[in-house]
Amino acid sequence: MEQTGMPPISQEDLARCIELDKHRTNLALRLLELENEKVRILAASKRIQDEWHGLFQRFAAERNVPEGDLVEVNFRTGDVAIVSPPKQE
Repeated sequence: MEQTGMPPISQEDLARCIELDKHRTNLALRLLELENEKVRILAASKRIQDEWHGLFQRFAAERNVPEGDLVEVNFRTGDVAIVSPPKQE
């Protein structure tokens, strides 16, 4: 750092700056850990969503449901119903 001829900050202020810098660094590391956890959760969610979508595609194909229509499953009985998307005018 270039010398400016200005007086240095007090020892108390210097100690506080060092302490705050450590806190900032710790928070940044914690945030990075959270972001990494978020990525892991999003990846797991994508795998589950893909499998869910694949199951419903299979249910539709096994029942010869027309393309563009969806199936709905009653999770208590296992009954399957066709759900047609709304018609666009």
